[in-house]
Amino acid sequence: MLFERYKVYKIKLDFNIMYKKNKTHFLEVFKESIPIMVGYVPTGIACGLLFSSFNFKWFIAPLLAMFMASGAAQFLSVNLLSNKINLLELGIITFFVNIRHSFYGLSFLKRYKGAGIKKIFLIHTLTDEIYSYLTTKKNKDNNFCLLFGIV
Repeated sequence: MLFERYKVYKIKLDFNIMYKKNKTHFLEVFKESIPIMVGYVPTGIACGLLFSSFNFKWFIAPLLAMFMASGAAQFLSVNLLSNKINLLELGIITFFVNIRHSFYGLSFLKRYKGAGIKKIFLIHTLTDEIYSYLTTKKNKDNNFCLLFGIV
């Protein structure tokens, strides 16, 4: 048949670490993610307060946080949305603000060489905090479960 030569690839994420009997791996991931949370939590609170001060509905800030991985774009969007900019223009501006994340991903191509399809997820989720953490980490293992847990 025509379609026999095409293979169907399934994205298989390794979630088995969450269901292990001992919770040492979960605690290890949690300890590794604390420095990143220290950067995210205050930034998220500040962004939420800023949205509230511009009289946006309470759910707009968390909604934008789910779709915008960049804190800089979230802070920028407050002012732009208050000036009634349309979403296409906001998307274009956000793209140019976040173009630096592409270079972060390029610097990790060699490191994630054996990750297969997981490489797309790992490069897509790189942010400033995760990039700085991973580049300064002494143990540069490519444990996908650890990296997925940190993200």
